[in-house]
Amino acid sequence: MLDIEAIEETTNRTYLSRGKSYFKQGRVSGLEEEGGEAYSAVVKGTRKYRVSVELSQDGSEVDDWHCSCPIGEEDDACKHAV
Repeated sequence: MLDIEAIEETTNRTYLSRGKSYFKQGRVSGLEEEGGEAYSAVVKGTRKYRVSVELSQDGSEVDDWHCSCPIGEEDDACKHAV
């Protein structure tokens, strides 16, 4: 399982804070584990965004993020991916 420190190293404070808030507000749905090293979900922001996160084999770091939002499409770790 990925720890918060690995996520903190991958994104900025603003996205981290907003991403945590989205999770606490119940905006994450359809969370699925894909092979133990990848996860996908739908996150409701302005719209519903499709998010996937790929972890290292030991789960200690994020290898890749994908989100259908404009920031995520630029390959940045957005609040939805957090």
